[in-house]
Amino acid sequence: MLSSDFPNRSVSSGILKKGKTADGDREVSYVPPSKAQFESMRPAEKRVAIAKDVLAILDAGRYVPRVGEYVDYPRLIQEVRAREVAGEPRCTVCALGATVISACRLGTFEAPAFGNLEETAVSIRKSLSGIFEAEELDLMEAAFEQSSALRWFVARRELTKEAAAWGERFDDQEDLFRAVFENILACNGNFTPKGNALPRPAETGASHGPTRWVQDA
Repeated sequence: MLSSDFPNRSVSSGILKKGKTADGDREVSYVPPSKAQFESMRPAEKRVAIAKDVLAILDAGRYVPRVGEYVDYPRLIQEVRAREVAGEPRCTVCALGATVISACRLGTFEAPAFGNLEETAVSIRKSLSGIFEAEELDLMEAAFEQSSALRWFVARRELTKEAAAWGERFDDQEDLFRAVFENILACNGNFTPKGNALPRPAETGASHGPTRWVQDA
């Protein structure tokens, strides 16, 4: 499967979200970078772009976060289209599954092969190797799965234990899923599972773009 299977377009013809800003309520939209723009970015900038894309798809109601499953169907975009026709435009993903979908949507490289869990884990890391270090993907997976000892991890055990403990601070899978990617934005493209589990943009200077960072009502 090639990255051309993941068309670079606004998800569902543009992800729209209403939020309260200093100027009052307004509807805002997310437009992904072009493939050329994405490919010209440095790795940390690509990680930020991927995190924004994942959160925008989540905000559009297209993702159902779930532990223990990378993606609930391997043909991805082809089956997304079929589900849209059937009125079911939702995809069950874990944190790494969503990461690789957005990376393939935005970039121009070969998507991973989906086999059993270990085969898929190794293939995802290979696909994302020019953007994420394997150790960072381990920490993202440890945090979302709340597990420090998956057999394909290469990161040091004390780091995956810290990441798993960070994830255990969340009872709701969607809250944890969102927090993983907000953490990447808040930490300038690096997943850093320590300290405040839900960094606020006012504290970090992070910017998610128009679909998420809005003032609370």
